[in-house]
Amino acid sequence: MDNYYSENAMISESGAAVPDNGAVYSENLPTEPEQQEIKVRTYAHPSLVLLLMLVFFPAGLIAMLFFTKWGAFAKILVTLFVLAVALSVYEVLVLYNVIDLPSLIGMIVQLWNDYINF
Repeated sequence: MDNYYSENAMISESGAAVPDNGAVYSENLPTEPEQQEIKVRTYAHPSLVLLLMLVFFPAGLIAMLFFTKWGAFAKILVTLFVLAVALSVYEVLVLYNVIDLPSLIGMIVQLWNDYINF
């Protein structure tokens, strides 16, 4: 440790003054321990997340993405599966005239045919 002398005390590299009797003192030492903020992340139970996906579709996906410990691959697979099921349910509802909206798959097929025949 490289030390140098200043006035009547020896100063170390850390800036602490070391008096002749060998005791280390410094004006920069904290008098109280510093409080560190600890952030605890909360996770949802997987059964709750799956229930939310079935009952409240978008809220369940958001809960799965942000409040589970699942890996990225599992989250992607579950997201694709849930989106496929939601699209299938929508198409069945359109097929049986439960909702009066155009079919998404039919619109995509129509746009594709218009693009090909352009």
